[in-house]
Amino acid sequence: MKKIDEVKKFWSENPMLYKVDKSMIDKKFYNKMEWFGHRKGEKVLSNYIDYNRLKNKKVLEVGYGYGTLAKSFIENKSIYTGIDLSSSHYKFCSDRFEDEDDADFICGNAEKLPFEDNSFDFVISWGVIHHTPKTQQCIDEIHRVLKNDGKCFLMLYHKNSIRYWFHKMFKFGIIKGGLFKHNTTQEFINSVTDNHDKKKEGCPLAKAYTKEEIRYMFKEFNGLRISLAGTMYEADAIPSGNIPITKYILPKKLREWVLRKAGWFLLIKANK
Repeated sequence: MKKIDEVKKFWSENPMLYKVDKSMIDKKFYNKMEWFGHRKGEKVLSNYIDYNRLKNKKVLEVGYGYGTLAKSFIENKSIYTGIDLSSSHYKFCSDRFEDEDDADFICGNAEKLPFEDNSFDFVISWGVIHHTPKTQQCIDEIHRVLKNDGKCFLMLYHKNSIRYWFHKMFKFGIIKGGLFKHNTTQEFINSVTDNHDKKKEGCPLAKAYTKEEIRYMFKEFNGLRISLAGTMYEADAIPSGNIPITKYILPKKLREWVLRKAGWFLLIKANK
């Protein structure tokens, strides 16, 4: 298993910019959120987050990246705290939000959150803790720092998905031989996930989970709700992006239904 120092080094040297200039990162993130039903002109992920309930409430974001979600919470008048392992993310957001009194950005490890028990009304983490060695420990820490009536919303990668089994395992793993160049399946998945580094070798660690695993990992929470989402690319680019047969033979509504059953993104809501 990869060590946390390797993860920190990668995300500090290869911050999540979505292949755009830093000044365009919010717009790019908003566009990506349209996959999840985000409506233009509204706060990001407002179809999942009750911003009105979180006015003047304490919010923790685990993995703030370049601060797009942070911006929405700050504009909402929430009392915002963010923690991120990447020194690049920390420097950028510290400068970006330096004049915000109710916003605090920390460079730190979510496997051991530096906060008291029962500190936050809401915790959000978008595509982050599947990259850390001790994901279960992160989940336990989120549970610990939530207030007794607090809520959380997380996105993690989904194993029983089209992207995992077709695009990664079959297309890149078997057809292109990538699976046979690594000692373990996990090492191969790492190599073809979030590989936006200059060498295109993939990130140090990128885990994917089944719904059953998520139910076990969140067993200490109440009111667990799991839904699935995916990008149209996942359903359209079969057998390949150059020949997207499914895009032309399957109705869009059917492809959207498939993504709700086998999309790459696990959307997790839970209460303490």
